[in-house]
Amino acid sequence: MKKAILYISRGTEVPKFVKEIYPLIQGEESQLYLLYVLEEESTEKLLGRIGDTGFMGEKTLEALKEILHQEYLKRGQGEMDNLLAQFKENGLSTIGLFKVGRVSEQVLQAATEIGADLIIIGQSKKYRFSKTFPPSELRLIQTHAPCPVKII
Repeated sequence: MKKAILYISRGTEVPKFVKEIYPLIQGEESQLYLLYVLEEESTEKLLGRIGDTGFMGEKTLEALKEILHQEYLKRGQGEMDNLLAQFKENGLSTIGLFKVGRVSEQVLQAATEIGADLIIIGQSKKYRFSKTFPPSELRLIQTHAPCPVKII
């Protein structure tokens, strides 16, 4: 069975994207895994903007951090579910993989865990890699991937 990991950047138009990846994975025995990654440090960055612990108090800051983290996870799961529904509407069945961490590490780990034959990285034409996916992350994936990497 051919297995492919798909990671797409924000702003990617799913209907157009499906047309590009369908030929890469078509076949009677193929499975596509949609990888959605939330970067761990995002909650920390947000809290850094709110203020220091002297202003709010240590216990309050920790409680706020947990609330924000849970909301962040909930919204990320919702975004992934929305993407899965869009792929299904466009005739492409996928399995969702929800991960938290650095994008390159999570892509490589997921590819190894499922025994991927292909990693597909999709990008938004609007944002390119500079804003949503730094070139250094892409190089890490290309260098250490256990299988071929296709960029669309």
